[in-house]
Amino acid sequence: MSAFGLYFRRRRLLSLARQAHLNTHSDSMIRRTVFLICLAAVPCTGTASEEDFIPWQSVIVRSVEIPVAGVVSVEATVSGNTYQKFTIGAFGRSRSLSADELKRLEGFPLSSLAITHEAGYVRLGGHTVHLRLQRTYYDPAQKLIRDILLISLPKDAELQISETRSIRP
Repeated sequence: MSAFGLYFRRRRLLSLARQAHLNTHSDSMIRRTVFLICLAAVPCTGTASEEDFIPWQSVIVRSVEIPVAGVVSVEATVSGNTYQKFTIGAFGRSRSLSADELKRLEGFPLSSLAITHEAGYVRLGGHTVHLRLQRTYYDPAQKLIRDILLISLPKDAELQISETRSIRP
């Protein structure tokens, strides 16, 4: 065989070897990809405990001093879903909720308490401190519902408890 023929035969063999190597590498990549897809498709069967919130039984909150409102304080006690005591302090005075007012808070977790304030309108009592309670649950149709209740203490008016407002997110 001529040198020219040997040269082409050698090149052809090298080309086939490269192609075989590439096919092996390609098959390996395909196998790896299929394995990863199968692994991702299989649900995680590991065991884990379910985390749950710890219900609050009582709370005492005191804010920093706020211009106009002063130190805002809240003291509340709950037994199960029933509020035993709820006292708000602001504007240099303190107000405890009556038994009838406490019944309106039933079912709202104490841990959802949020306190805000606003300048307010003079004709509505001026500067106001708001206490917000909320509860989240599913209705019978498995739709998420969030109930919100506001307790408002204006500087120059009586305490007000809003009607429960339901939001369907």
